[in-house]
Amino acid sequence: MELIENYPVAILGAGPVGLAAAANLIEYGLTPLVFEADAAVAASFRDFSHVKLFSPWRYNIDRAGRRLLEDTGWSSPDADAIPTAGELLRDYLEPLAALPAIADNLKLGSRVIAVARRGCDKVKSEGRERAPFVIRVEQGGEIREYLAGAVLDATGNWSRPNPLGANGLPAIGEVRLASRIRYGMPDIAGDLRSRYLGKTTLVGRRPFGGGFAGRLVGTGGGRSGHHAALGLARLQSGARLSLSGAKSRVQRGREKLRAIVLDCCHVESDADGLACKQKPDGARYC
Repeated sequence: MELIENYPVAILGAGPVGLAAAANLIEYGLTPLVFEADAAVAASFRDFSHVKLFSPWRYNIDRAGRRLLEDTGWSSPDADAIPTAGELLRDYLEPLAALPAIADNLKLGSRVIAVARRGCDKVKSEGRERAPFVIRVEQGGEIREYLAGAVLDATGNWSRPNPLGANGLPAIGEVRLASRIRYGMPDIAGDLRSRYLGKTTLVGRRPFGGGFAGRLVGTGGGRSGHHAALGLARLQSGARLSLSGAKSRVQRGREKLRAIVLDCCHVESDADGLACKQKPDGARYC
């Protein structure tokens, strides 16, 4: 990342990645300027706060963030325990965002609507690489602009879910029925109980077609789909559930990549389970 001196580094998004980036910049003596569209940090984690994450605490705490927090007397949770999204938010992300070095440069309720280079346009590009970035932001109904020496996009894709249809397109009728569709991982057996109780519900995507079984229709073999299906099963005791066992493309891709790496290299892990050394074994992929 090329940094233009004398300007802060703009970070778009105050989720886990954005806050970790801010912590690392602070350790390097740089000033982060964090923009978050929501009224609080880690907005997506609030949407699925009831969901237990896939990995334990040791993999969810950034090392720079940990050091900054420990300087204030903060104690890390059990490294091997698996937190819910809500616990990660309460016990790590919110305390990290509250540190003065971050909080003083955190702009909540600030939606970035454009990024450009100062003095440059579609027909003028001379000196573009030396010009600071212009960050145009909507705040409280007003438009403001900030200058930055570099920009990190940590907005994520939680608010831009995959469509239900094939070919990357919305399913026919999906847009028209948007008010009846809930993306993500809703708290079916909790806060949203009344929305789903006694209703026929379609869960996620099933790439090879689906079928009805009782009052619940489950599709997709991913973990998010399974979590939603379990919520529906708890909500309506005795209801039958049809859920595809087909693996998602992402899961199949991860397994294939893992097989390729293990076939190719000898990999060693550090104390936190992170890959620290790899040595080619002379397999065909290397």
